[in-house]
Amino acid sequence: MVSEIEWLDEPAVGTYGEASIFLSLLAPEIEVDAAIIRLTKAPVVVYRVSDIMRAAKLDQLYFRGGTVQRFVEKIDAGEPLSPILIVRIGNTPVVVDGYHRLMAIYESSENAKVRCKII
Repeated sequence: MVSEIEWLDEPAVGTYGEASIFLSLLAPEIEVDAAIIRLTKAPVVVYRVSDIMRAAKLDQLYFRGGTVQRFVEKIDAGEPLSPILIVRIGNTPVVVDGYHRLMAIYESSENAKVRCKII
């Protein structure tokens, strides 16, 4: 278990593209495009991982697979992670990029601080 997660200052290259693909399952293209533009302009903020998981209703969906394990190893090695991208759909925040990173962070510490962009 690490005391603090290392973070990139801004989302990694390709992050917004992955978020766009996920969002396209939930909304029409014009709304997806607008959301991605807003995400790119949103500031990076910090929330506790447990709060994000509860708000996004992910606490019961926790699983540990190969991708999650790879991120746990990155966290343990002190490698910086890309901030999580979250879009509010109605009153529910939806993790549109960073689900596996979020699960790995939760695995490392339920009280860890998560850098994210949220709109």
